[in-house]
Parts: sequence; structure tokens; C-alpha cells
Amino acid sequence: MGLSTFSGVSRAADETNRTGATAGNNLSGMSQTGQTGAAKQGTADSTGSASGSGTSGASGSVGASGAAGTAGTYGASGTAGASGTSSNNAGPVGGEFAMQGQGSDQDIHAAIQSANDPDKLFLVCAAIDNQCEMQFAEIAQNKAQDQKVKDFARKMLQDHQQADRQLREAAQESGVTLPRGLPMIKQHELKVFESLNGKDFDQQFISKMRAAHAKAVNEYQDVAQLAKNDQIKQFASKTLPTLQQHYQDVQQEATALGLPSGMEAQPAGARMPGSSGGSNR
Repeated sequence: MGLSTFSGVSRAADETNRTGATAGNNLSGMSQTGQTGAAKQGTADSTGSASGSGTSGASGSVGASGAAGTAGTYGASGTAGASGTSSNNAGPVGGEFAMQGQGSDQDIHAAIQSANDPDKLFLVCAAIDNQCEMQFAEIAQNKAQDQKVKDFARKMLQDHQQADRQLREAAQESGVTLPRGLPMIKQHELKVFESLNGKDFDQQFISKMRAAHAKAVNEYQDVAQLAKNDQIKQFASKTLPTLQQHYQDVQQEATALGLPSGMEAQPAGARMPGSSGGSNR
């Protein structure tokens, strides 16, 4: 082989080597590009995972479904855990009512503690009972099935609203602090009545109002006679006829709804009608 031929072969080999080196560099660049892309993809996955897990932590048990975002590439699915925040917000609503009830109980306790004689104590208790009966009447206007029950509730509400204004005037003149809310037991009682419907509601409401007004008539009669505070005595005397009329009305409604009639007081040890003297055993 001639020298010129050998030189040509060498140059061709060098050219081939340079081409191969360039191709290798290109492959290396592609590899780096792939690594960069993989890193970017990994960042997106990490972001999705962080978004999902972050939202899951904030939103409680419901947000745990958002943690599914960690398995996918889309961090957006993690934000679905935000619905857990809404569910979580439902919790404090019940807590808020509980705190309100607790505040009412504390307020009532303070009012009772400040009522340092029977007249003032009567006024505090009358305010609680009056507020409760007004709320019962409001519920009855919406839920009662019998129109006569609705009419009784409407009249009772109007009369008790007027009595409430007079009660507050007497309290202000007598220096009595009145509670601003209802005890938890009264709030729960109202809630139970709201769950009733139809004839069942009508009978339970009339039964409740009959017992409440029987108690009120006895109390107001005694206070109208025994009270030493002139303002409170006048309030009791002025309100008594209205309560007596309500009691008569509610007795008629009770009979119309098939409730048992009121009984006279029985001597101690007397048999109840329909009872037997034998043992049940």
C-alpha cells in the first residue's frame, strides 16, 4: 500500500472517530436532557404529593381522600381534600351551639344568684318560662296540624309577648337582672318538639302548655298575694287573668284532641281510677 493511500485511510479513520465522538456527545446531551426532564417530572410528582398530603393534614379524616394525590402525578387531585375543610367546618357549628348554651347557663346562674329574695327569684324564673313558652308557640304556628291549635298558639304568643314587656319593666324598676337565654334543658326540649309532626305534635304541645299554665296560675296567684315588692306584685296580679284564660283554652283543646282530663288532687294513699289492689307478681 502506498504512503498516500495510508494517509487517506488514517484521515478517514480520524473523521470517523470525530463523528463518533460528536454522536457520543449528542447522546450524552440527550441523556442529560432526559435526566433534566425526569427531574422536572419528579418535581411535579413531589409537588402533587406535597399538595395532597398538605391538604390532607389540614382537612382531617375527609381530607384523607385527598392523599390519593400522592399516588398520581396531579397534585390538583390532592386539593380535593379541601372538601374535607368544609366537613371539618361543620364540627364547630355544633360546638358553637354548645358554647352558646353554656353561656346561657352561666348567665342564668348569675341572674339567679343575684335574686336574693323570693320576689326577685320569681321574676327570674318567670322570665325563663315566658321565653320558653313563646318559642313553643312559634314552633306550633308552623308545625301544628289542627287549625285550633295554631290559633291558640298565635294568641298565646301575642299575650306572652305583652307579658314579657311588662315583666322587663318590673325587673328594671326592681333592680332585677334577667337572663338573656334559655337553659340547655329547655333548648333541648324545644329541639325535641321540633322533630314531632302531625297529631303527635298537636297532642304533645297542648299537653305541655296545659301543665305549664297550671303551674303558672298557681305561682302567679301566690305571688299576687304574698309579694312584698310592689312592682312584682302588680305584675303578677296583672298577668294572672291572661294565664287563667290560657289554661281554660288549653283544657278545651286537650279534650278536643282526646287527652285525658285533669284530675282533682287525690288524698295520699288513694287508688288511682282503674288501678287494682292486687300485686302484679
